[in-house]
Amino acid sequence: MSWLKRVIRAMKPEPGMTVEAPSAEYPRPLDAMAAILEHYLGADTDESWVTFEAQGTERSATVQVAGRVINLLLEGHVDLPGILRRNGLDALAGGCTPSDDMWILKDAGASELAMAVHTVFVDHHALGEGYRLRGFIES
Repeated sequence: MSWLKRVIRAMKPEPGMTVEAPSAEYPRPLDAMAAILEHYLGADTDESWVTFEAQGTERSATVQVAGRVINLLLEGHVDLPGILRRNGLDALAGGCTPSDDMWILKDAGASELAMAVHTVFVDHHALGEGYRLRGFIES
């Protein structure tokens, strides 16, 4: 195996990688999301998703990210740009393109994707800022 293939294989995100918040390592859900997305986007992500499961006091929600696509999991039409604008994230809202029931954030980095997912949990799903989060990479 060439050295380049070994490097590429080593960079591929490991299925099963998990983050949780709040925790000692990630006090806030946003910190955990940004960390796993940074790892994920820096690796070969052609066949994997990052799944985020959030639990508020009375309800829960799940959102997936593949590359720069946010999958709101059969929520029907969700106005992601509207949610982002309501929360003062106009620049991020301007980069949203609909794709079926998903949204593409073409130029978003890990922190922008994390902020978009966090805002969906807090605003659309009404989980509040103190929700618990589990995020994991799956193929």
